[in-house]
Amino acid sequence: MRHRDALKSALDAAFTARPRAEIIATLTQAGVPCGAVRDVAETLADPQLTAREMIATLPHAVAGSVQVLGTPLKLSDTPASLRSAPPALGQHTDRILQNDCGLSEREIDELKSRGVV
Repeated sequence: MRHRDALKSALDAAFTARPRAEIIATLTQAGVPCGAVRDVAETLADPQLTAREMIATLPHAVAGSVQVLGTPLKLSDTPASLRSAPPALGQHTDRILQNDCGLSEREIDELKSRGVV
């Protein structure tokens, strides 16, 4: 930690001076385990994600069609599935409070009037 700032400056300069592929090739050739740190767009463009059906498009209540992550479970006899897009803020609040918490409509209305939900 004593020389962290100097080391960080030297590494930043070295890494920004060369293309990422060149740096990875050099480190790999030297036996250093490494890999690219990709941004979201690069990650989502990976052909392996398409091949494994890891990006799905689902209808959304507010946003129209949205892309979501697929399930990593790929079981032949019992395949997993995506049922719906993420809910809009508050979309399921009443149902959860009634069905899972046992609250009445009056109790939920009271919570809403107090700004709790």
